[in-house]
Amino acid sequence: MTTTYARLKRLDARLERPILWTFFGAAIMVALISLTLGLIHLLTGLTSDRIPLTLTVDAPLPAEADAGTATLVEGTFASASVLISGLSPLPVFLWALSSVVAMVTTAVICAAVAHLCWKLLRRRAFDRSVTRMALSVGFVLVLGSIIGGGFGGLGLMIATGELGAPSTPFWPLAVFLDLTPMMVGFVILLVAMVIEVGTRLQRDTEGLV
Repeated sequence: MTTTYARLKRLDARLERPILWTFFGAAIMVALISLTLGLIHLLTGLTSDRIPLTLTVDAPLPAEADAGTATLVEGTFASASVLISGLSPLPVFLWALSSVVAMVTTAVICAAVAHLCWKLLRRRAFDRSVTRMALSVGFVLVLGSIIGGGFGGLGLMIATGELGAPSTPFWPLAVFLDLTPMMVGFVILLVAMVIEVGTRLQRDTEGLV
């Protein structure tokens, strides 16, 4: 039993650094790909006057939706991905702002993962910079949810109105806001504060000893 545990411990020690380097490289690659695709998406929409949006839809499913052996009892469309041209400057600006906020949020999260992996590789997992980075990620997630979700939702409502709502019931003036990133941000902030307090207490205890 002791021999098996020792072998597993040695195997874990050998795999630790390759796994951390893999996560480090993956975080950097995800950040670069996300920023590149986000910029292409943003510039393409702005230069072509074809803004990609996901709007709320209130419409029944077509009759051919249950042409098979099963019977569709009830169903509606919840959203539709569309390309819109001819929008006024305000919804276009709000769409661009929410896109930039999403890119920055993704980049900060990837930077935090890469930073944590680097500190683990250097055996400094409880360095103060790790706590500061975690606090930054929490703030970015909370603020990104408020700014991106709020202003982006406002832009969607304005775009919906310019498509003809509320004269047509197909495009209701409604926006779905996902509060999950905000809640995750608050959890990260709480965990970072707990780590900061625990680290400070540990330093104070070591000073007393």
